[in-house]
Amino acid sequence: MQGLATIERNVDRKKGLWFVEKIGLVLSWRGKGSSVCGLPKNHKKPKTCVLARAEDRHHRAPIRFVDASVYDVFAWTHYYSMKPIMVNSTLDTSRNYAHQGPAFPGWHRLALLFLERQIQLMTGDEDFALPYYDWRGEKNCSICTNDIIGDNDEQGNLHPNSHFSSWRAICSGYDYPDAYCPVVEEHQMEKLLRKPGTDPVSNRLPSFKDVEDTLRWRDFDTAPYNETARRSFRNALEGFLRPSDGETLERNMHNLVHMYLGGTMSRVPISSNDPIFVLHHSFVDKIFDKWIEKYNASPNVYPENNELGHGPSDCCTPYFPCYRNKDLLQSSTQLGYKFSTFQNF
Repeated sequence: MQGLATIERNVDRKKGLWFVEKIGLVLSWRGKGSSVCGLPKNHKKPKTCVLARAEDRHHRAPIRFVDASVYDVFAWTHYYSMKPIMVNSTLDTSRNYAHQGPAFPGWHRLALLFLERQIQLMTGDEDFALPYYDWRGEKNCSICTNDIIGDNDEQGNLHPNSHFSSWRAICSGYDYPDAYCPVVEEHQMEKLLRKPGTDPVSNRLPSFKDVEDTLRWRDFDTAPYNETARRSFRNALEGFLRPSDGETLERNMHNLVHMYLGGTMSRVPISSNDPIFVLHHSFVDKIFDKWIEKYNASPNVYPENNELGHGPSDCCTPYFPCYRNKDLLQSSTQLGYKFSTFQNF
């Protein structure tokens, strides 16, 4: 079986900088950038498919697989990782393999490496790097324009002139806890929606200070290693914890950006269908890398814990071959890429 992801070591490969300079960004996106970004959504590799339906004790229908584009596979892995875990014959909807625990930063790092490598293979460009969106202190989503990631109307529909207006979300529709990806037919999939800044509770983006405060927490994660962990870098980064005091549970950082952007991004299981997910998580990965650099962290600081799928030697689900959670907790240069600097960060 071919693995879903490979990590190649190439320390000369640079992680893309979203805001090198504003004019450079716009010109490159109007040209090569826009067409390259569409490739993984339209490109289907031979023998690449995803699971749409599986037989279990609730459903006796036959297993079904469907052909999928590279980007659909990327989106599906995120959706699949968030399916409830069966514990003592009961579906536990409060737990999943990619969130609310120590695996969160590394799981998403691996997903980005998979997508980045697939685009490199499709384009033949070994220097291609996914860009990031530095959202610190922004008053609104400055990249939500048609020449970059897409404008939207009052209902959240992407503008027809946006390169992404025709994109549809695999596994969209009602998210039944005990069903896998019920919507996979193109005509049934929902179009992407986005409504930045309209959520009255999440009507701002994280500040420069929020990021600085998040990096203050020395412990990668703390007991009970879930969304209630206090004084935890991981929980502050993921956005369940107020970064300034490390004690108050509130929506911030990563989670705040998802809810601020609204639409597809606010429905976390299918949020990876929106390409702004990639730009957002690439910046989350940069913050993760800054923490690793600041505290000279290595895999041995990954905590032992009993959260299913979040143990240090647990595999990142559903990637094959196995990549252990703790092995993603190391400098990006050890994994073959590095970040550019913007605004002294």
